[in-house]
Amino acid sequence: MKKLLKYIMIILILFPLSCSEDYLNKFPLDRLSAGTFDPDLSLTGIYASLQNVYVSQYAHAIDGLTPIVYCRNSGWRSIATGAANEFTSRFYSSWQQFYSGIFRANDFLERLSALEDIDATKKTVFEAEARFLRAYYYHRLVTVFGGVPLVLGTLEIDESREQVRASKDAVIAQIMADLDFAESNLAVAPRKVGAATKGAAIALKARTHLYEGNWQGTKDAASSVMGLGYDLYKGAANDSLNYSMIFDFKNENNIEVIFDVQFDAPNVNEGNTFETWLMNKNSAIDFGYVQSHPTKYLVEQYEHRDGTMPIDPYDFSNRDYRFYYTVLFEGSSFNDKVYNSSFPGWALSKTRFVQRKYTVEHSEGIITQRFDAPNNFILIRYADILLMYAEAQNELSGPDASVSEAVNQVRNRAGLPDLPAGLSKDEMREAIHHERLVELALEGLYYFDMLRWGKAGTLTGGVGADVYMANNPPTRYPDDKKVDTWLFDPAKNYLWPIPQTEIDNVLTLEQNPGW
Repeated sequence: MKKLLKYIMIILILFPLSCSEDYLNKFPLDRLSAGTFDPDLSLTGIYASLQNVYVSQYAHAIDGLTPIVYCRNSGWRSIATGAANEFTSRFYSSWQQFYSGIFRANDFLERLSALEDIDATKKTVFEAEARFLRAYYYHRLVTVFGGVPLVLGTLEIDESREQVRASKDAVIAQIMADLDFAESNLAVAPRKVGAATKGAAIALKARTHLYEGNWQGTKDAASSVMGLGYDLYKGAANDSLNYSMIFDFKNENNIEVIFDVQFDAPNVNEGNTFETWLMNKNSAIDFGYVQSHPTKYLVEQYEHRDGTMPIDPYDFSNRDYRFYYTVLFEGSSFNDKVYNSSFPGWALSKTRFVQRKYTVEHSEGIITQRFDAPNNFILIRYADILLMYAEAQNELSGPDASVSEAVNQVRNRAGLPDLPAGLSKDEMREAIHHERLVELALEGLYYFDMLRWGKAGTLTGGVGADVYMANNPPTRYPDDKKVDTWLFDPAKNYLWPIPQTEIDNVLTLEQNPGW
C-alpha cells in the first residue's frame, strides 16, 4: 500500500476538504468525476483519511483529556480543563475528518457497484475494505458524539441540509452490518500491506462491543481474533526490548499488529508528525515542540519487576519494561544522548517527562525534515484483544483461569510476574483496568476506557502532575504543585458537542445535552 501513497494527493484533490464551510453541506464536491474512477487507487484514498486524522496530534493529544498526560496544545487543553464549547476547533476537525472518510467510502461504494468490467471476487473484497473503513469512521464518531447523521450514499446539497441524527443504536447496528460483511469477505492475510483483514473487522467488533458494555459480544469477538494466528511480539534479541519493538518502524506490520495507519517517510508528505510534536531537542532532527507531557500520575503506575508498586515515585530502577519505552525521564538515554529536561520555552516539558512511545530512535537518516517521520500508528493490536477478552470474561463469569492467563501473557512480556492467585472479581477488574493503562498508555485509548468505566469524573477532577526537576541533588517540588487541573462535568462531558458550524448550517441537527 505504501507504494500507492504517492498518488494519494490525487485523491485528496478529487475529494476536497474545507474548514470554512459546514461539512455535511459539501457532499457533491467530494465525488470522483466519471472518468477518473480507478477502484484500487480510489480505495487508497479512503485509507488516506486515516492519515488525515492521525498524521498530527489527534493520536496523542486525546490522552491529554486524562490524568496521564498534560497536552500543551491549547485546543485540546481547553477540552481537558472544561473550557471548551461547541465552537472549539478540535470538535469540528474531528467531525470533519471522520465524515471525510465516510463520504469517500460512500462515493467509492456507489461507483464500485456500477462498475462491470472487474473480477467479481476482487469487487467483493474492495467493497469489504471500504465498508470496514466506513465502520471504523462511524465507530469513532459515535464514540464521542453519540448518535450522528447516518449517511450511506452520496447526497445533493438540499438533501444534506435535511439530515437528522440517527440514534446511537442505529449507527452501531450499521457499524456491525458493515463489519459482518467485511468479516465474511476478507481474508486473514491482507490483500496488500496495510489493508483491512478479517481479523481487523472482528477486532473492531470487539472494541465496539466493549465500548457499549456488551460483554458477551466482546468476549465472542475477542475469542475469534485469538484464534487467527496473531500473538504478542516477543522476537527481540533481549526480552527488555520486546515491547519497544512493537512500535519500531523497522519492525512494523509485525505479528501483534491487527490494523494500523501506514506512513512512509522519507518520501515527502508521506510521513507523520509524531517526532516533531512529541520530542524536544533530543530528537533525530534536533527539534521538537514537546506537546505531550506524561504526568507523575502515569509514571507512578509502573510496577517494579518484582510486582511491587514503587514507594518512591522517582525511583526508576527495575521498572516494568514498558515504562522505559513509554516515558523519557531525566538521566535516560535517547539517540545516544542523555535526556535533558531543561530546554527552555517550547522545548520544555512542564512535567519534565517526555513521551517516548511513537518517537523514532536511531532513524539512520530516515527523518530528514520536520513533520515527516516513518513509523505507522497502530489502531488495534493483539495485547488489546487479550485484555478485552479478560475484562469481558471477568464481568461474565468472574476471574477464571482464562482471565488470568490472558492478563499474565501481557504482564510476563513486560517482565512482570503473574497476578496473585485468588483475586476476587472486583480485584481482577481493577487489575485489568491497571493493565490496560500501562500496556496501552499514550496510544489514544485511555480516555475511552475512563469514560466507559465511569472513572472520568473521579480521576480527572483536580488531578495534576508534580513538576519533577533533577538537579544535583534532585529537587522535588511539593506534591500539590500542579501543571493544570483536569475537569469533567458528568452532565455533559460523556459526549462532545456537535460543532456549532454544523448546527447552524444543517438546521435539523440537535445539540447534545448540556452544550
